[in-house]
Amino acid sequence: MKFKNKYWVHIVLWGAMILFLFIAPPIKDKLTIVEGKPVDLGDVSLESAGIIRFNIDKTSEVKSGKQMLYRVIGWSFIEEDVKQTNYDVFLVLSSADDTYFFATIRGDRDDVEKAFPEFSSDLSKSGFTALIARELMKNGEYRIGFLHKDKASGETIYQATEKYLVKTLNKIHLSE
Repeated sequence: MKFKNKYWVHIVLWGAMILFLFIAPPIKDKLTIVEGKPVDLGDVSLESAGIIRFNIDKTSEVKSGKQMLYRVIGWSFIEEDVKQTNYDVFLVLSSADDTYFFATIRGDRDDVEKAFPEFSSDLSKSGFTALIARELMKNGEYRIGFLHKDKASGETIYQATEKYLVKTLNKIHLSE
């Protein structure tokens, strides 16, 4: 009887340790990651409208507090709307299986307004910065897109790009 009890305790302890290895990392990530989390926008149509101009200027890895994030900097605007600040802009990463929406922080881009004098809109606030916590994404290749959501009506306008973001176990990089 002692022989069985001795091994039973070891089996239970080893099982608990193995279970902990699989359960602990996702729980830790959800509790400790503060910035760069994807947002839930519900069921949104990702059919390209063809009326959004955009560019990704720079991608880099940055440290924010104790967290390593992937930063995307660029600009995006709707050709037909005069007031660009009526919209929240989201960076969209989509694959066959998963879609992630990342909120952006609007920024000043006087250079965009100078580059597009044919548009009567105020393009000075068309800049954006998006932060991505790679731990919360599955590995894979994601098509980059931009989603503009009207703050008042909730209406969305989407535009896919020809650029892809590739997420591997330890790295994120941009590809075309």
